[in-house]
Amino acid sequence: MYLHQEPAFKNYLARLQMMADAKPLLLGEFGIDSLREGEARKCEMLSWQIEDSFRAGLAGTIVFTLTDEWQKDGRLVEDWKMGLVSNDRWPKDSFSAVKRMFRAAPYFPLASYPKVSVVVASYNGARTLKLCLDSLQQLNYPDYEIILVDDGSTDTTPEIVAAFPEVRRIRHERILACRWRATRELPPPRAK
Repeated sequence: MYLHQEPAFKNYLARLQMMADAKPLLLGEFGIDSLREGEARKCEMLSWQIEDSFRAGLAGTIVFTLTDEWQKDGRLVEDWKMGLVSNDRWPKDSFSAVKRMFRAAPYFPLASYPKVSVVVASYNGARTLKLCLDSLQQLNYPDYEIILVDDGSTDTTPEIVAAFPEVRRIRHERILACRWRATRELPPPRAK
């Protein structure tokens, strides 16, 4: 595939994903000719092609080709430079660019990270609560808060949450208990 404009490339990936449905999609063979595009432009295009592929949810990509040395009908093709290494196998700048992008894949950083609230609902969950809150503090995300909604626990939940000052605790009475009391205390319906 040789799409050199990023919007067209992204649109094509979206179409391929729709056609693949729930099957994993692997993009095979995309590359840039550094003879026609220049090595700097090749690095730039391969970088966004790899990143866009993973951001689009692809299972992987294959860059064409490792070497500039290519033959057709037993003769060396000399009017293209698609490889990541030269004919004598010296890495080009594009080799480093592709290596860098595949090292980052599939975890490319977002342009901005929205704040996320992680809400833990608990009623007498003391048995597993400390482990849960410990694991939530290890999340690899730059901007999040942890909110514990305590549904009227009667165990040691409040003491456990107190050991986590960064966790916001919201406590209220059990919803079922409130409904039961409310229905029990209502006057009987009036006769018409």
